[in-house]
Amino acid sequence: MDFHEVDSRYTELKRQHDSGTLSTEEFDAQLEQLTVQDDQGRWWTKSRETGEWQHREGDAWIQGTPPGYRSSPQTPPAESASGLGGFFRFSERGTNLRTEVIAGLTTFMTMAYIIFVNPNILGTEGTGLSIPGVFFATCIAAAAASIAMGIFANFPVALASGLGLNAVVAFTLILGLQLPWQTAMAAVIVEGLLVTILVLTNLREAVLNAIPLGLKFAIAVGIGLFIAFIGLKNAGIVVADPVTYLRLGDFRQGPVLLAAFGLALTLALVARGFRGGLIIGILLTGVVGMIFGLVPLPAGVFSFTLAVLPMNRAKSASDRSLRSRPGELTSRL
Repeated sequence: MDFHEVDSRYTELKRQHDSGTLSTEEFDAQLEQLTVQDDQGRWWTKSRETGEWQHREGDAWIQGTPPGYRSSPQTPPAESASGLGGFFRFSERGTNLRTEVIAGLTTFMTMAYIIFVNPNILGTEGTGLSIPGVFFATCIAAAAASIAMGIFANFPVALASGLGLNAVVAFTLILGLQLPWQTAMAAVIVEGLLVTILVLTNLREAVLNAIPLGLKFAIAVGIGLFIAFIGLKNAGIVVADPVTYLRLGDFRQGPVLLAAFGLALTLALVARGFRGGLIIGILLTGVVGMIFGLVPLPAGVFSFTLAVLPMNRAKSASDRSLRSRPGELTSRL
């Protein structure tokens, strides 16, 4: 095998790896076989991350050009062999298309709760906000921010509305201070502009560095517990109690049993290191719920009715319908 044969073989292996048809382990194993010896007795191979030629000297890899080697004009650059793989640098980050698709679906399933929780909080009676309108805005904002993060920052982070600020808007600004919802939303815009200024002036980084590491961990744990508590409450696993404030729900009810089953199944899959265990647990729980009639079957693939309702019709019949039948909102997705 000569240098140009290794070039061609590496390009093909990388294309298969980036498309997800070749696992990282198989890619590494076959890459180890792509070696060529030069006239000086040095063994050359291709770098897994960059595709450049390299040879070993002692314990270190030295990149360079093999003696007498000329790159073939027919050999496409490693990063251009696959459009998505090249743009998102799959090989450099040790991943492939299949892994990223599964990770993306898992991330969506774990953060999709905000699609329903955010409208329920902001659409609390008395705020003047339409539940369908907030639902639509939450989806659009999350989609636009996540796509922008992937395309412009090339960073695998999904963005969506966060819990905490929505409660401040609904219960403190609107219901507490009796501000119109338009004024409360304007305050959120001002807050966003201030954060942007902090980022552009590097003051945000200085503030973050001033926060002790233990407090940062505590904030993350607190947010996680808050989200977990909302999930347990909505599932009926925990309920309010006038004496102890909180107690276990009725495990004789079907929805509560379904939630407990899904939680146990997902935890077991994740604990055993099952690949895609999180999304598999979520999907299997949904299927079991549909089989036993606990989860309503989807009434359609999509609906535009949520987008056309005016925001000022907060107490419309549609709002009351969605509030009294929460399953209907889910079935329209």
